[in-house]
Parts: sequence; structure tokens; C-alpha cells
Amino acid sequence: MHAGRPGKLWLRTPRKGQQMVFEAVLIFALGIAIFGLASITFSGYQQHFERVALEDGMRQTATLVAAHAGMLARKDGVASVTVRVPPRIAGQLYTIELSGASARLSASQYSATVAVGAGPGQRLSGKAASNAGRITIYKKGEQITIS
Repeated sequence: MHAGRPGKLWLRTPRKGQQMVFEAVLIFALGIAIFGLASITFSGYQQHFERVALEDGMRQTATLVAAHAGMLARKDGVASVTVRVPPRIAGQLYTIELSGASARLSASQYSATVAVGAGPGQRLSGKAASNAGRITIYKKGEQITIS
């Protein structure tokens, strides 16, 4: 009856249940693989941009603190200034330290150091946490401290 057309006979044969299940599992596995690769890719980009944001924020805040400490260093007598700083940079708390001739900010993964324009003989010291959202820099004689 269908001896002359073997292709049409093949098309009419019903699919077996095992073949349908195998195709469904294969499509599901392919979807999971695509999702996994996309997740890994976007996670890598997110980590990169968080690191860049942390580095930039730390550098900017260190420059701000150094500028205010340098401004106090040029004043005579006793003086103080309160500086508003971000409580967190890229979601991380950090510490601010004055020592030697520089202002240093440190977080768990990164630190930034900026020179303070203090004169010779002036001593910088002190450490403060960022969680208050502000720091106070004091000058008394040749001593400049942070709290």
C-alpha cells in the first residue's frame, strides 16, 4: 500500500513516550545551562562594578578628609571642623585614619591614601569609623587629630 512512499510512512509513525520525555529533559537542561551562564556572567560584572565604585568612593572621601585636615593645618591656634562623610561606600563600612602626613581610608577589600598638606612639624593622628556619617578634625598647636 505505501511501498512507493517510505518517507510518508515514517512521518505517520507515532512518537514513542520515551522520545518525548527525552526531548523535554534535554530542553529543560539547555534552559538551566543558559540561566547558569547568564548568572555567572552578570555576577562577574556586578563584582567588578562594586569594586570600581568602592575604589572611586574611597579616593574621593580620602581627598575630602585630606583637604579639610590641610585647611586646619594652615590655621593658627585651636580650630576644628566637622566633615560629613558617607556612612558606607559601595555598601561597606570603613575607617578613616590620620597618620604621618596622610589621610588613609580602609575597608575590608581596599584602602586609599591621600597626602595632607600639613606643614613640617605638624603631627597627624587619630582614627574614626564611618558609621556615624561625620567626623570631626581638631587642631591644637601642631597636633591635628580626628575623631
